[in-house]
Amino acid sequence: MKIRLLLISYFLGLFILNAQTHHPASSIQKRLERIARTNNNAKPLHERSTYGVLDSIYGGIFFGDEWKDYSRQHFGYENNLYIVDSTFVNFNLTQQLPTLWQDTDKTNFTYDSEGRLMKMIRSFFSLSAGQFEELLLNEYYYDSENRLIQEDISIFEAGAWPPPSGKFIYIYDALGNNTNVITYGFDTDLNEWVLEENDTNTYYPDGKLKTEVVRFPENNVLVDDQRYSYTYNSDGLLSEVFVEYWDVDESAWFNSEKDFYYYEAGEMQPIQVLIQVYDENEWIDAFRYDYFYSEPSSVRTEPTKNTLECTISNPYIPGSLISCEIGASEEMTLSLTDLLGRVVQMQSLSIPLEVGKVSAGYYLLKISDKHTGERRYQKKLFVAGY
Repeated sequence: MKIRLLLISYFLGLFILNAQTHHPASSIQKRLERIARTNNNAKPLHERSTYGVLDSIYGGIFFGDEWKDYSRQHFGYENNLYIVDSTFVNFNLTQQLPTLWQDTDKTNFTYDSEGRLMKMIRSFFSLSAGQFEELLLNEYYYDSENRLIQEDISIFEAGAWPPPSGKFIYIYDALGNNTNVITYGFDTDLNEWVLEENDTNTYYPDGKLKTEVVRFPENNVLVDDQRYSYTYNSDGLLSEVFVEYWDVDESAWFNSEKDFYYYEAGEMQPIQVLIQVYDENEWIDAFRYDYFYSEPSSVRTEPTKNTLECTISNPYIPGSLISCEIGASEEMTLSLTDLLGRVVQMQSLSIPLEVGKVSAGYYLLKISDKHTGERRYQKKLFVAGY
């Protein structure tokens, strides 16, 4: 049996069991890692931010005309450098109040002394057993130039890891660009490796990934399935991924999905990813992911120190009070700015102070002198849903 059939059967059972909606966060992270590797950046993605390292990703889904909390992904590290463990905790949208979070999967990463990813084990949470159970093993192989050339996949069976049942082969051109990723599955009936997918990549003149076309074999012919087009901002960072699907009957490409990546000035890691899907001739919001990073003092240079003492919870729940030590004669202004730099809330400071109702997400909170405009307090804040 081919690996794709095994995976489809397993995940279909898992989704029916947990009654959960499709979760694209893992594909986003894999896409970012692939961009980093393709664009010849030697450091792992999570090392390249002056923030420190990636701590968590909070996901939201646009459901019933509003954003709802949907997923939480948390990361652990070894020596503050490499991802060791990540766990998705998905909100089951079929449940009624109170909201319930359910562990779904966990991934452990193993690196060699040179910092290369060598092994990845993915475990899924068994509701019946009440614990994580290993399912997938990925092993990675490199050439003399440290380029990934093969990835083997094994499925845990009968308490052991059998020989690989799937593999990815990475092919490069003379410039070092990864032009093809070929997927094989081992067919136990034929006792041989069978071609399952062939992805073809093209590049911009500066070597950045431009397009990726996914093709599947049908009657010994490769047939187009999906096309990904990559766009970068002026800093050379991924800013948009445009996804199309191939309609065999129409012999044409049609809109499917858009992913937008947002960054803070000078940063190389995203602070938010917004996913839109094309439905009935319009683009609609579907998923949103907010990225949070640790801030070790040895890595990050702190901005000008706050001159106003304030106590505020983070994440912040709308309606919670903010405590600030303000002189009787001082007048302050509070502003809340979203990831696009838009001021979504502005108010004169009053006691008690609280942030009004805004959409859940990542914001910059500033408190400034009302007359001079001098900033007295600033904090990156995650505002929870209400």
